[in-house]
Amino acid sequence: MATLGSIRRHHFWMQIENGVKVKASDILKINVTIGARYVHSVHSIETILLKKSLSISYQDFIVNNQDFLRSFMFDPRCSTCFTPSIIDRLSGQIVNMSIDTIKFCRGEKSVDSERQRQELPFNLHIIVEILLPGETTMIPQSEEVIDSLNTFTTSSSLKTKTENCSICMEDLRFTHELSSTPCDHYFHHQCIVKWFKISYTCPICRYPILRS
Repeated sequence: MATLGSIRRHHFWMQIENGVKVKASDILKINVTIGARYVHSVHSIETILLKKSLSISYQDFIVNNQDFLRSFMFDPRCSTCFTPSIIDRLSGQIVNMSIDTIKFCRGEKSVDSERQRQELPFNLHIIVEILLPGETTMIPQSEEVIDSLNTFTTSSSLKTKTENCSICMEDLRFTHELSSTPCDHYFHHQCIVKWFKISYTCPICRYPILRS
């Protein structure tokens, strides 16, 4: 997967269930979401590149955290957004903040002994901010073209063309309204309309979609 512009910065944040005290023997169910925010001088649009969950013991996370995080960033669905130096820097920052967050939630020993081991949700979000090429001259799509999009409901023939929307990365087959472009690419209708608010080109092939 190639990025559509230059990477400007990376953001991340994390959360663990409020009020939960983490025991050393607990299992962390780490839910990782990696997304891209395509930035124009006036608008921006976000899309999800990767959603993945993995269960790991708290103790293993403390010992093997950087290798664990790198495994997500090297995933082919988002690897072009992370250079090796960025992965090293980000994984170090995320690890330090994760350990601080978990330690803040650690319970007293007397509290730990009162309950059995649990699987606790730990959510990690990473956003890659991408500056669209020629962002100072980006041209939004005309309302006339947006209104004239070929819109339809999912069909059995769609599977032979594509299965996922390239903007949100969600399945195209489980939705009520889809749209196709003249270059024969398929998207959720709401996704392509939002994209066309900032660009008149196809988000996949960059084909300029003009009024007929």
